[in-house]
Amino acid sequence: MKMNKLFILTLLFSLTLSAADTYWTKIEDKNGLKLFSGPKSDTGIYPFKAIFTVKHELEDVVMVLADTSQKTQWVPRMSKSETLEQKSADNRVEYGVVNMPWPLKDRDAIVRILTTVDETRTHVRLNIQSDMDEQIMNKNNIRAKVYPSLVDIYYLPETKETLMEIETFVDPKGAIPKWIVNFFQKIEAKRMARQMKRQLDKNLYSKEQLAEVARVLKELSLKN
Repeated sequence: MKMNKLFILTLLFSLTLSAADTYWTKIEDKNGLKLFSGPKSDTGIYPFKAIFTVKHELEDVVMVLADTSQKTQWVPRMSKSETLEQKSADNRVEYGVVNMPWPLKDRDAIVRILTTVDETRTHVRLNIQSDMDEQIMNKNNIRAKVYPSLVDIYYLPETKETLMEIETFVDPKGAIPKWIVNFFQKIEAKRMARQMKRQLDKNLYSKEQLAEVARVLKELSLKN
């Protein structure tokens, strides 16, 4: 049974990579981080994808991603992060503010995050995109647009590592030239991967908290 699960996971990952070859272009492969760019969108902005592994259990990674109060510690330039709505364990709404250098106005966004867990509990997916754009949180900020983005988390039981695939497609809006947006978003994608690894290495969460994450993941896996 374990071999079957491992085979299915390997096949799924291989198929994902094959499909990605037709869309993503590798632009960097350095220090354990692979960075890809998608095709230029109608907005003039490129989506980016980062792939890297961390020497942590899947529950550790999920906990870091779910802990809204700590995101200012590892998401680049994020100065505020809070949960606006927790509809269920797999459906929540978050608000975040990103500091911009003077003289630019800060950006904010409201996103809905939908979580799915496969039946083997070795693959967790977060679907993220803008929501509730009509809700003004701070009139001094410019509301960014988060197009459908993904965080895929694959647990690799043979090495006890977790593989991360983070796809981001964000338009900060406003009058920033698109070439500047693309340049800095590429840099920030790399920074986020490095800073997330550091956040994981802090081991902030207790065994009880991680056990609760495992319980929730099991519950969500039964929904699919």
